Amino acid sequence: MNAIKFSVVVPAYKVEKYLPRCIDSILGQTYQNIELILVNDGSPDGCLDIMEQYAAHDGRVSVVSQANAGLSAARNAGLKIATGEYVSFIDSDDWVEPDMFAVLAMHLEKEKSDYVCFRLEFDNEERNRRHVYGKPYPQQALEGREEILRDTLKLRSIPTSAVLKVYERSFLEQNHLTFEKGIVNEDTLFSIQVACYASKVTFVNRVFYHAIEREGSISRSSQERLFVDMHTAFVKARNTMDNIGMWEEFKDLYEARYLRSMLYNLLQAAQRLEYAEYRRTGKVCMERTLFKNYDRMSIRKRLPLAHRVLLLCIKSPVLFFGLIRLFNLLSFRMH
Repeated sequence: MNAIKFSVVVPAYKVEKYLPRCIDSILGQTYQNIELILVNDGSPDGCLDIMEQYAAHDGRVSVVSQANAGLSAARNAGLKIATGEYVSFIDSDDWVEPDMFAVLAMHLEKEKSDYVCFRLEFDNEERNRRHVYGKPYPQQALEGREEILRDTLKLRSIPTSAVLKVYERSFLEQNHLTFEKGIVNEDTLFSIQVACYASKVTFVNRVFYHAIEREGSISRSSQERLFVDMHTAFVKARNTMDNIGMWEEFKDLYEARYLRSMLYNLLQAAQRLEYAEYRRTGKVCMERTLFKNYDRMSIRKRLPLAHRVLLLCIKSPVLFFGLIRLFNLLSFRMH
């Protein structure tokens, strides 16, 4: 049996400080059958120079350079030229454990799947804090589109982020699955779309991925656009579900997931913004999304208790804002 080849796509924009550590963690893998595709997304700093230096010294490295078009476009550019059986997406300010691909290769040789999920640790270097995301996976695999989509919408086991999965490239290509350009909530949409087509998902209970928490990174920026783009992501996710005949069965779970995702954005806004800015941002959520439409008892009861309590607190912006600030001070997480 030929060794599994992994294509690793790393988009980069304004991350010259972090990029070498990310690249070193990939090229330093104990498993060597890897191609590393570095995508310079029009970065104005030294990212392209760093990429070209690595490419000059390691034949496994390819460099793609394009005008700035966003994370989704950069990932798609890398995916377009990937040649591996499986493809991984790693953010350029993060890093991975040295045996990640060795363990995943052994797993995938035994358990072929459309994608395999693993675990993540948040590293907040400014506060010198680390936090492992979520709980250990309770199962080794999920099979069947309905079960996989149900798990994804309920946020049970399958993580939302694309960086916490390795995908079979032929699965993505055959189902024409790429990242939606022009939105900042691309992973929410992509996670639901891949779930609509997957027949088997497997899990490895290891923390392989380290996400660096810092101000300015895409996933940590609180801004009004997050709500509008999240709404767009869910509209497109609904279209996918409708196209394959899964909308009616999963309508209530979809609406609960919509509500939960908007609540997460409100939580992030309360953590990151001053109160006056939070109020303005929250107004966007209430007026330009379907949050109010889905915030009803029949949908709320599908959410975890903590989320139901927070939905009640939202009625009082001061109470909600103060509560989230207290949670943040105590390092308590809702995700």
